[in-house]
Amino acid sequence: MDWILDHLQIVIAAAAAVAYWLNQRREAQAEEDPPPGSNFEREEPGAAEEAERARRIREEIRRKIAERVGGGLPSSPQPVSPPPLFSPRQEVVVESRPTSGSADTAILERQRKLADQLEALKRQTPLQATNVSLDRPMPVGVARSSLMADLRGRSNLRRAMVVREVLGPPLGLR
Repeated sequence: MDWILDHLQIVIAAAAAVAYWLNQRREAQAEEDPPPGSNFEREEPGAAEEAERARRIREEIRRKIAERVGGGLPSSPQPVSPPPLFSPRQEVVVESRPTSGSADTAILERQRKLADQLEALKRQTPLQATNVSLDRPMPVGVARSSLMADLRGRSNLRRAMVVREVLGPPLGLR
């Protein structure tokens, strides 16, 4: 008994090997001998028809469940192909066709309406005294006066403080 306890790993390995060997023998015997209910020669002639009828009923039940749940027939997802890495060059063929005079006038009329709308929008927005241009820098005096004008009033000063807190360096890094 002391030897079994001292060499427990060897005993477990041997037991596992015997269990594996017994399982293999059982599987081989199951393959050789068919189960008792699977002998097709002894089946009744109506059993095949009954099995087919049962299969159709199960199929119909599955279809109805799928319609109620998903709103349609169950289908396997279609494989999605990845987009091509390179698109083939396609030549664009422009057909020259005669344009009618009414199409040209319609296009010109549309452009005139859009230009009128643009002018109306330009008139509606108030022009500020300091126009910011990206082409040239703003003079220092103009920038300072526009900044001071922005800081006048309580609400503007509060807004400036909030913007400084949000956009400035974090409090821990000051």
